Amino acid sequence: MLIGYQPPNSSHSQRQNYEVEFEVHDLFFERSPSITVHMSVRNADTNAPRVSWNMGLSLLEGQSRPITWEQLQIVDNDNLNAVRLITLDGLQHGRLTVRGGKGFMFTVSDIKAGVVRYHHDDSDTTKDFIIFRISDGQHQTRHKFPIKVLPKDDSPPFLITNMLLEVSEGQTVLLRGSTLQASDMDSSDDYILFNITRPPAGWRNHESSRTWTHSQFLQKDLFQSIIYYRHLGNEVFDDSFEVVLSDFHDPPNFSESQVVMVYIEPVPDQPPKEAPGSSRCLVIRETDVVHITRQELQFVDEESPDSELTYTVTSPPFYSSSHSSHSSDAGRLFLVDSIPKFHKDPTAPVLRLFTQHAVNFMKVAYMPPILDIGPNPQHIQMILSVTNHLGRTVTGICFNITVMPVDNQPPQVVTHALIVDEGRESPLSSQNLLLSDMDSREEVLQVQLKTGPQHGSLRIGPLPLENGGFFTVKDLKSLKMRYSHDGSETLEDNIEFIATDGTNSITFILKVKVNPINDEVPVVAPGLKPVLSCPEGQEILITTELPLCH
Repeated sequence: MLIGYQPPNSSHSQRQNYEVEFEVHDLFFERSPSITVHMSVRNADTNAPRVSWNMGLSLLEGQSRPITWEQLQIVDNDNLNAVRLITLDGLQHGRLTVRGGKGFMFTVSDIKAGVVRYHHDDSDTTKDFIIFRISDGQHQTRHKFPIKVLPKDDSPPFLITNMLLEVSEGQTVLLRGSTLQASDMDSSDDYILFNITRPPAGWRNHESSRTWTHSQFLQKDLFQSIIYYRHLGNEVFDDSFEVVLSDFHDPPNFSESQVVMVYIEPVPDQPPKEAPGSSRCLVIRETDVVHITRQELQFVDEESPDSELTYTVTSPPFYSSSHSSHSSDAGRLFLVDSIPKFHKDPTAPVLRLFTQHAVNFMKVAYMPPILDIGPNPQHIQMILSVTNHLGRTVTGICFNITVMPVDNQPPQVVTHALIVDEGRESPLSSQNLLLSDMDSREEVLQVQLKTGPQHGSLRIGPLPLENGGFFTVKDLKSLKMRYSHDGSETLEDNIEFIATDGTNSITFILKVKVNPINDEVPVVAPGLKPVLSCPEGQEILITTELPLCH
């Protein structure tokens, strides 16, 4: 359904008929006989002027452009020259001029001449509109003309959060988006660049097993939890660094220099340190459980054995996206020995404390959410701390988990009977057939006709739907699906469908209730006696053998 027909942008008093001829060519350039398509354009039932073409207006921020006939076209059955367009509402971020002067009323000729211009006020807005009253002196209508404003990247980013960063002496701490965050009015916040013009005493960027000093980073790096501040362990307890923010415009827009303050709390001894190669990330299918090994989590302490390095789950697993529509269950850590079989078990006790020794011997595992996570990968985090035998603790250890979806659930179908009058037609919409799937996107859901109706037919637009044919949720929402009753004296009908997401399927029946219409004349039953004999002055019983109508 990608090819349409646009009628002429003119008004006629009678129905207009048009023809177009097509030829079909195959891959070998063989041509088919000519195919003629007939099109009939009905005349309008009103004499009021109306809009036949409205493409809206697109322009850059601060720019002015004319409203031309290619964007707004008016037709009128009476007299197009008498039509006037009057501004009633809108123009919240701009103004109209007619022939260079301020104007609120103009004609169709002004549009065709290109003398009606919209001037944007150069504000940081992306859309505007105009409400027109279109009148020919006797009849009038209202119409909304949309305006799309393309933003101009002309302002630098700015800090919206700049909190004091607190860190223990010799500690490595995560620099979070809640501590340092910037915004840009006219470009994506993810690609705001932090340029370090004066570095701190210690600065590191962690990504998987790689560690290096950085002079710049993106804001999305802060939200992906890969930027760390590391104190070098010297006797300096006040630190700071300066950053200049920039965007990716050419040339970039630079902010003024900003200072980020760091407070270092002195400690008597060094806490545990993260071992090189510890990734602190995990990728798992939603139907599996997986061990946490030294490749994912390992801290070392020269003065403490692994059995005395204790991890504490300070923040249980949670969805890192604030827009997640899932429940609070983001999975759990558990001891492998606490369940009889190594698979998802909702009765497994939640693990809050464990040692590095248990990690080394694969006694600690992660279980994804019990319920289905839906069609998209889910990003989960948990925050840990690790303590040695002296009580020295490393806090804010962020562990990232990506749970991949598994399509193992069939679509869910809720049906409501389709009601149609005898011999009539009714659209089949999402009110009659509601499809959903916990682990599939709506666009992949399809419905196949398994057994068609016995007393009617189905169509998708102008095409009949035969057994084995498919339609989508989009077809239901756009009301392309229609059921036509065959006019027989029936009160109900059944249609059998198969809903599928491409992997799983379910069969269901949609019931059709037919409202009967009194359109049959009474008839005399066959085989009855044509004469009723009764003696004078007496009475006789009328039975079913005498003429009756039904």
